[in-house]
Amino acid sequence: MAPVFTGNWFNFGRNPSAAGPAGALQITGGTKTTHGSYTVHTFLGPGNLEITGGPGSSLPSVAFLLVGGGGGGATGNSNEGAGGGGAGGVVKHPGYTISGPGTYAITVGEGGGHAPDSGSVGEDGEDTTFVASPTVTYTAKGGGTGSFLTGENGGSGGGGGGASQENPGGSATQPTISNPGATNYGNAGGMGIHMAPSTQTGAGNGAGGGGAGAAGEDGTARNGGPGSTSCTPAPLGGDGIAIDYRTGSGATYATGGEGGAGFDTNCPNVSKTANTGDGGDGSNPNSPSATPGASGICVFRFPNTVYNG
Repeated sequence: MAPVFTGNWFNFGRNPSAAGPAGALQITGGTKTTHGSYTVHTFLGPGNLEITGGPGSSLPSVAFLLVGGGGGGATGNSNEGAGGGGAGGVVKHPGYTISGPGTYAITVGEGGGHAPDSGSVGEDGEDTTFVASPTVTYTAKGGGTGSFLTGENGGSGGGGGGASQENPGGSATQPTISNPGATNYGNAGGMGIHMAPSTQTGAGNGAGGGGAGAAGEDGTARNGGPGSTSCTPAPLGGDGIAIDYRTGSGATYATGGEGGAGFDTNCPNVSKTANTGDGGDGSNPNSPSATPGASGICVFRFPNTVYNG
């Protein structure tokens, strides 16, 4: 969604005190909830955060969270598992100052689709954004898809697959994004390990996708080889990160997807919870289907002393 900046909805470049009061302060957009001494607006899809009325001054100490959509899991062949999807990147700001009145465009990234066919890759997750001004857009990058070969780059990188050679995971792009005053979280996907020789530790296993809290684990974390490939340890996806802005308790976001096992080993896959930014699980044709990545989220947490004018 392309933001449009018109009229007096924005006070960029103006003295806030020059904007006269227009009734009581009102903040709308997303889903409104409260916890403790905070009021929260959560966006599970695209929309606008709108601030109207009030004295026309700035609203300080607004914490916000952006999570990109997770990358989809890939599918290997009968001998080699594929990599898990990388989680969406995470942007955490501890206390932003929002100018009011104003209308601020929000996009929430969809999760990437899974790979339905043998030896195929999924889709990258989409970005989540907050247009804070005409010159500043905060961005949480979508996660990279897992792969049969080299994992894709993304907010967190997708896991490498077990085909043909040792295949590295994708790199994390989130740490390279300019998000002023915020902390970026994203990690690389793990390395997939090839099937030959059959006695090699981890032979044929896809790697885990990167998570916001840790890189994905390599395929060598599991045993591998005909008749000996294991589904444990599991999962191989990188850890997510717990952030309490939405509910006051530490919900976990952006966990990397599981890597698929080699040699037709049947390992379970898990459907991802919407609006977590988790990466999808990789697979092989004898296991349950690879899974899509989860959609992202955008959360604004206002102190009640600010929210109530």
